[in-house]
Amino acid sequence: MKVFIDIEANQFSEHMMSIGCAYDNGATFYSLVALPNKEKPTKFITNLTGITKEDLATAPNADAVFLEMEDFLRDMSYVKPHFEFYCYGNEDAVFINRTIKHMTNFNAIIFAMSIAGNLIDYSKEVQKYYGNFKSNPPSLRNAYNF
Repeated sequence: MKVFIDIEANQFSEHMMSIGCAYDNGATFYSLVALPNKEKPTKFITNLTGITKEDLATAPNADAVFLEMEDFLRDMSYVKPHFEFYCYGNEDAVFINRTIKHMTNFNAIIFAMSIAGNLIDYSKEVQKYYGNFKSNPPSLRNAYNF
């Protein structure tokens, strides 16, 4: 079962601020993630993502988010769960690993580590098909169709 993940993180600290995933059956999950140590998103990141410090003030911590995401994925699976986690680019694993350092729930940490350690960078497959990104980047529509 394929799960496509996207993470937004704060500039410089690279701590997760949100995570979303789409399951191959079309079901989706999204949650904001509270930044550790009362960290606030940078102005650049707020402008880029639209996520504000006010949004994050009431967001659940990473432990709660990963446990909720694990429940969501398990509920989507009618057989013994086996997931393939896909991301676009190589930064999402970095964001998860930076966030894990501030987590305390063992089950949430194990689930987060299982995602970070098994992410498949989908951009590499798109690049093989479309060639050099710098001289000929694929349109978002072409990447989606691929």
